[in-house]
Amino acid sequence: MALSFLAGPWWGVLAGFFYHLIDFCLNRTLELGHWFVICHFLAALTAGYFKIWFIKKTDSSLALFIKLIILSLALCLVMSISGGIIGYILSYVEAYKAASSQTDFLTFLWDNKFHSKLLLQIAVRIPVNIADRFICTFAAWGIYLLAGILRKDEKEAL
Repeated sequence: MALSFLAGPWWGVLAGFFYHLIDFCLNRTLELGHWFVICHFLAALTAGYFKIWFIKKTDSSLALFIKLIILSLALCLVMSISGGIIGYILSYVEAYKAASSQTDFLTFLWDNKFHSKLLLQIAVRIPVNIADRFICTFAAWGIYLLAGILRKDEKEAL
């Protein structure tokens, strides 16, 4: 996400691709879970385009804080919906059923609460994604600000 803020949404997508490529190279296995790279692509695009369209240099600190909260919530929905759809599709693949995931416990608890398996797959991701997206959004924005300060210092040194 920091790269999406710094260089644009498509560079963020490229970073997500390389993350999964490096994971594949290190582990030498192509797992079904690698389909979740789509979630990373969508998050990078959402963050990058949100910055371009909604965050202005003239924003006050409060306005920026509110916009980053809105972005965090939007990213939570993007990640939960896309991850839920991928999880739903993969739940029909026998090899994936045996794998454990961070959502297994909530899936077990909430199984009888949802009539739709797709909605269940989306809902169990929200508690994990909400915390994750707040942390990632604000951390990425901090990296973006730090990089801007370093660039400014570098230009002044020249």
